[in-house]
Amino acid sequence: MSIGRTRRAALAGMSLAGMAIATGLGAGSVEAAPAEAPETFVQSFAANVLTVLRDRARPLEERVHKVDALVSGGVDLDRVARLALGRYWRSAAESERREFAALFKAAMLASYSRRFDAYADRRLRVAGATPAGESDAMVESYLEGGGSPVRLDWRLTPAGGSWRILDVVVEGVSLLVTYRNEFAAVIERGGGKVSALLAELRGRIDAGHLALTG
Repeated sequence: MSIGRTRRAALAGMSLAGMAIATGLGAGSVEAAPAEAPETFVQSFAANVLTVLRDRARPLEERVHKVDALVSGGVDLDRVARLALGRYWRSAAESERREFAALFKAAMLASYSRRFDAYADRRLRVAGATPAGESDAMVESYLEGGGSPVRLDWRLTPAGGSWRILDVVVEGVSLLVTYRNEFAAVIERGGGKVSALLAELRGRIDAGHLALTG
């Protein structure tokens, strides 16, 4: 079995609670839960994204730009960037943190746009929500309408009176955990230096390969 398949199998076997602990999602200040139900937030967010992607009359570039705006507004990109860099965030210089955050956001936007586009012709069914940590919520949902349903679990955190997305777990595989594992491997190959990851990300972006995890 390849390393990639082994890692995927291991991640798929982790419980959602285990992934929350592994990624440190429970850390940080605690905010009051927004008035809007987490299920409503996910349903609205997904509906807005899918509506944009289904508008084939508009150029692809315009649709992707609109999806980027929706993702930027719905995902806590700053916090996700810190979590994705894991323990290396503390050791990174301030300039490295700033550059990593910018590069990571570009990669995240491209990845989300591509993933959503693959399911543009499906519909999202929200099954329910459960508390996660002190103030977060996990929303269970399914993309239906094209063969077997695809399960998506959304980790939400309150921010500024609304919900923001911290992670999306696709069929048991956390995108955040996958990013963090990949980034750590690149840094380790580079002698433990964050600069090695920055160079890797710059190269991928220059080559037009913003997506990191397929």
